[in-house]
Amino acid sequence: MYVKYTDGSDVRTVGVPGTKTISADFTKPVNKIYFVDQDWQNLNVRPYTLNFDELFLKKKIVLSDDATLSALTVNQGTLTPAFDPATTSYTVEVSNIASIVIQATANHPEASVAGTGAQTLVYGENPFAVTVTAENGAQKIYNVTVTAGISLDLLEEITQLKADTAALAEANRALQSQLTVSNNTISDMEGLLGAANNTISDMEGLLSAANNTISDLQELLSAANNTIDDMQGQIEDLESQLTACLNTSISSISAGSLQLFPNPATDYITISGLQANETIRIYDISGTLLLNMEVAQATENIAIGHLSAGMYFVKAGNKVMKMMKN
Repeated sequence: MYVKYTDGSDVRTVGVPGTKTISADFTKPVNKIYFVDQDWQNLNVRPYTLNFDELFLKKKIVLSDDATLSALTVNQGTLTPAFDPATTSYTVEVSNIASIVIQATANHPEASVAGTGAQTLVYGENPFAVTVTAENGAQKIYNVTVTAGISLDLLEEITQLKADTAALAEANRALQSQLTVSNNTISDMEGLLGAANNTISDMEGLLSAANNTISDLQELLSAANNTIDDMQGQIEDLESQLTACLNTSISSISAGSLQLFPNPATDYITISGLQANETIRIYDISGTLLLNMEVAQATENIAIGHLSAGMYFVKAGNKVMKMMKN
């Protein structure tokens, strides 16, 4: 059997003596098929007629192994680096969102894609895998890591509110001290009243005045306690918001060209990409300012061995980075 392909190439297949079967693999488009009786030595080709019920042709089906994507997109943020079918690892930084939608298109029409659609975000790094399965079962995985953070505005608001609450608590302690002094004065006056019956009227006047002072102080103390209760309620609300941020990532501050390493760290951290005279601040998870320093060079080493193990926020200029202390 002589097979002529559309690209000009050909294949010649010889039947097995004593059988009625001639087979050939059609791996590319065929133009014409000739059934010939061939003299291979003299290259004489003569037409030969076969009954089709005596001929069995097999077609080899070749499944595609293409497991690449032709498109990969997200509805928030930007893929880094830009999408390329040969690149399988990407990062995305987002802010003020709790979910992201990943969309992908297979390059081959018979390939399938899994791992796309709406994805829930939590604070920090969120790894997602998009798996492409080729027609022949081969697979390729595209990894997308979405990083989400915490709002700097919320962190600073909590810090200010805690400072205001501390000031009110100090004022409350001062009022308590004044109340103690007044109570002692009343006790002294009552002793003098018992010993000096001839000045009872005067002492009763002093006692009345002292009682009025106590009443005034108690009203001030009650008002201060109410104010503190209100402030503590606001703190609880904001701390709930902060907890929600940590669990669902409502915002993020990009570190830009700044780099912080190692992370996690034990004794020291190094920050590079700083501006001259830039201020570095370190906050704990409750928003308390732990370090405030001005730098004069682009790279600064900072000792953190005295800090307890846990998560901290490092602010340089208007940029915030998360740091883990071992």
